[in-house]
Amino acid sequence: MYFLNYKLYFTLFLVFIVQSIAFSHHSRSYFSEEIYEVEGELIDFTWGNPHIRFKLSGVDSSGQPIIWDIEAGSIYMLQRTGLSQDLFEIGSNMKFAGRVSTLNSADVLATNVLLQDGTEAIIIPTAQPRWPSDNIGGLDQWETNLSELSKAKAENRGIFRVWSIPDPRASEYRSYYLPFKEEAILARESWDPVDNWAVRCVPPGMPSAMNMNPHPIEFTDKGDIIELFLEENAILRTIYLDQNLLAEQQPFGPLGFSSGFWQDQNTLVVETSRIDFPNLDRDGTPQSKNILIHEIFTISDDQSRLSYRMTINEPLIFTDNATIDIYWLALGEQVEPSICNPSMASQ
Repeated sequence: MYFLNYKLYFTLFLVFIVQSIAFSHHSRSYFSEEIYEVEGELIDFTWGNPHIRFKLSGVDSSGQPIIWDIEAGSIYMLQRTGLSQDLFEIGSNMKFAGRVSTLNSADVLATNVLLQDGTEAIIIPTAQPRWPSDNIGGLDQWETNLSELSKAKAENRGIFRVWSIPDPRASEYRSYYLPFKEEAILARESWDPVDNWAVRCVPPGMPSAMNMNPHPIEFTDKGDIIELFLEENAILRTIYLDQNLLAEQQPFGPLGFSSGFWQDQNTLVVETSRIDFPNLDRDGTPQSKNILIHEIFTISDDQSRLSYRMTINEPLIFTDNATIDIYWLALGEQVEPSICNPSMASQ
């Protein structure tokens, strides 16, 4: 019976992880599974993070005036597929497709939009075209910059560059082994999905800062330290290469204290402790100050791929060490700090 429960919980957690990549500050349980279409005049939009938002004036199914509050992904996720804010003109008529909130029928998580000129913009990279028209965005656009991979070896920058996720579908580049205890699952019941640190735009601590980040990351060589900048939430991790620094003498903090060393010229090993952050994830799983994280970053021989394994030792919530595997690609992108705006993280 326990084995069956574990399989169920693990599957549910993976579903949550994938959903969080697309709508990182929302609980999608408050939105319908069915895709609806809403149509009207675009009266306002905000091109910001963590979500782009649109205001659409129209009429509901009963013919009453309504203003829909429509949410898309982050700026990075749209720009990666070739979509820009220039596509959206105030006063133009548009049709959005998306999931309607079960709490407020005026709130929509958008997947596609039919612009006034008849062009369809796929605004969630994993969505399929919906209307019989020319379309832009989507997975095809996402993959156009893979040609940059061939330049990595000639540039010979090692780990010190910008690394990008290869696919908007988390299951394509991430894998998880998360042997949760039943009591850890039950502890999530106290989590408030509407009022929490993520909705309030508090940057996540370790380990979720790394394993739930769908934006580019950048390593910078600073001599005795390595800086690791995470575009999402503009998080800066510091990895100390001085092995004389003792972890037990360092203060606690959301990102903890990270000490690293080069195992060989292509492999960076990082140990992180002294973490003081309440939750492992955006599902409210609690974690303690005793959590320990072991990370291995491995560069491919042609320097185009960065493989990553995180091992989490946290007896409070796991029956065994948890592992998370991710990889990034050298696509020649630049990091642009993605600052969360509290007014756009909740609704």
